[in-house]
Amino acid sequence: MKVDKKKLKDKLEKISFSDLAKYLGVTRANIYYHYYNLKQGKLTLKLDVIKKISIYLVDREDFFFD
Repeated sequence: MKVDKKKLKDKLEKISFSDLAKYLGVTRANIYYHYYNLKQGKLTLKLDVIKKISIYLVDREDFFFD
């Protein structure tokens, strides 16, 4: 599966990292780390985590995939 990095970055810019971290069961620093890497053009999130983020944001598992 190919991830649409631009769409993922755009959506992450607009949400609360605290709420997302709580939903995913990780620390906010973990989200910031992956977001920073994404801004640099490097995707470090695993596919299953991207699917969970997609469900959290738009209630669709495939939202960030081409």
